[in-house]
Amino acid sequence: MKTVNGGHDSQHQLASIARVPEGGPASPAGNESMYGADEVLADRVSLHFSGALSVLVFKRLILDTRSFHLRHLRWLSSVREPALEERSICSAIDHDEGRWVFEIEGALARLHVRHDGRVAGSLAARTPELLDRAEEALRCLVPPEDAGAGQATAVPVTFWSRSGEFCRATTRRLSVSSWEEIRANYTAHTRDDLSGLLHDYQPGKGGQLLLWHGMPGTGKTFALRALAGAWRSWCEVHYIVDPEAFLGDPDYMLNVLTNTDSWGDPEYDLDADELGPLAVQSDGPVRWRMLVLEDTGELIERDAKATSGQALSRLLNLVDGMLGQGMPVLVLITTNEPVNTLHPAVSRPGRCASAIDFGTLSAKEASRWLAEHQAPAAAPEGPATIAELYGSLTGIPAHSPKPRIGFAL
Repeated sequence: MKTVNGGHDSQHQLASIARVPEGGPASPAGNESMYGADEVLADRVSLHFSGALSVLVFKRLILDTRSFHLRHLRWLSSVREPALEERSICSAIDHDEGRWVFEIEGALARLHVRHDGRVAGSLAARTPELLDRAEEALRCLVPPEDAGAGQATAVPVTFWSRSGEFCRATTRRLSVSSWEEIRANYTAHTRDDLSGLLHDYQPGKGGQLLLWHGMPGTGKTFALRALAGAWRSWCEVHYIVDPEAFLGDPDYMLNVLTNTDSWGDPEYDLDADELGPLAVQSDGPVRWRMLVLEDTGELIERDAKATSGQALSRLLNLVDGMLGQGMPVLVLITTNEPVNTLHPAVSRPGRCASAIDFGTLSAKEASRWLAEHQAPAAAPEGPATIAELYGSLTGIPAHSPKPRIGFAL
């Protein structure tokens, strides 16, 4: 199965070719360029090139400079156009992203900055000490978002879908709310469980499945956006548009699990297998992925094996079997079904790290919410969903009756 990246223009025209002088570039001395005073590659010409060619240029420089210590970096940044015109060896600016190959603090760098704030960088140097200096300088040049400085207002989310033999990945930057802004939308037990998940959860401990269940209108989608914002520093969100196709097609599932294009060029990543005996040094903490499968209750019900075939088995294998072993992947499932109708294998301890019941607000909680929002509506006499309360603010009922079509007797 092939992967198509939505919104990417693959029609690049090569304007020039970068050439390394015979014998390789000169050794760095002090602040002098590692390419030598008169041996700058193609006089820093600007190239229009695809991700493949940027990697080829980068690899050629690695070999010629014998920069066999590598480091790969991933982070989010608000910088979209770093000031690299003067120092870049070659560069390309597309309508939604930029790629540069350049020298920084005696090391080689390849940088990929996307419009939604995702940054992928690779560094190569002759010593680990030069790598440390280069990484510090690179992070100053394109500063990472400070996860502790406040809640992000938008985060990148990758949407996956399948069409025939292709699976398509499209990334959008979605607005998110902070937990403090929405915590009053939830009843006490739901609020406590969500707060613990957002702020205290440690990935990989207690299972890789997150299960959210509750009737429609209880705020599961609001909570999902808040979770994406709270976890943005270590986890990226991948939304599966067609969960039944995802769990029903092994090729589709493996493509999503193994594709890394959300942070750069998957087929051109510089890893140990591709570069052979080069010493690869990681940047430390692994970034996790959270696969979101919304409204998939029918795939995890007690009779799911009879009605959905192998979908349930593949899900269990993904979160607690051979398929998921060693993969930094979480799976979040939301459903409107009561928990007692779900297959017991889904929610067992050790497999399900968090099972949260999204309940309705009590009459007292609903009255307090309406008072805080200065709603003109009268306090409800019984429990209410957050959708119903928001409907009272706008005057539009949460469950508006559908107009009749045709003739009624």
